[in-house]
Amino acid sequence: MEVQDFFNLLPGMHYLKDASLKYLFCSESYGKFLGASRSDVLGKCDHDFKVKNKFLEKSLALESRMLEDGESYLVRELVCTKDGQYYPVLAKKKVVEYEKGFKGIICSLLVEEDLQKEFSNVEILHDRNIIDQLEEVYICWKDENSAFRGFNDNFLKLVGRKREELIGVVDPFSEEHIKCDAEVRKTKKPKLHMVETIPSKKGKPLYILTNKGVWEDPDGKVIGTAVCFFKAPEPLEPKN
Repeated sequence: MEVQDFFNLLPGMHYLKDASLKYLFCSESYGKFLGASRSDVLGKCDHDFKVKNKFLEKSLALESRMLEDGESYLVRELVCTKDGQYYPVLAKKKVVEYEKGFKGIICSLLVEEDLQKEFSNVEILHDRNIIDQLEEVYICWKDENSAFRGFNDNFLKLVGRKREELIGVVDPFSEEHIKCDAEVRKTKKPKLHMVETIPSKKGKPLYILTNKGVWEDPDGKVIGTAVCFFKAPEPLEPKN
């Protein structure tokens, strides 16, 4: 089996770069996500795609540093497609020796909206071992009145509140959040890649990238909304 065939069998999106950060292999799903064919990707570096990604340099700087220190990372990044759309992803990056004496970066990516599907499952929402170990991921879920019914530890640390201060309390952070909750519950359609704000524990508004979907019980009945978000990089501005 060719290496490329192996990449295509793996779930999710994957790529392998050499020491100059040129793509050696990528899964078909990664190429489709970028809006490019595999031949458009292989043998090229990210700058060759002519995509104006404001956050690319940070990602490349991390990969260059990894090649020096040999460390692995689980990071949250923004990937820009050919049509200029930004998508939050969780990226697991590792230094590998793909041939004797040749090191590179292998990366597995999960798009935030795919992660959101998992968070809409009631059983996973209540599994503290899962949601409290996700780095830089903020999760909460609310009932049919937009009252909080649960969160992960990251969410509570971000807003500077204790669990008992928010459980059963209608979302105090924004009327827009409540209106959005109601729309998601009514239409049963998720709202993805929204740029919003939420106050930090110091009271300063933080930009966040939010995905919001329905929260269902085991019988499929909508009982609230499930929310997953990340901190947005500074260059992003809230949409009106």
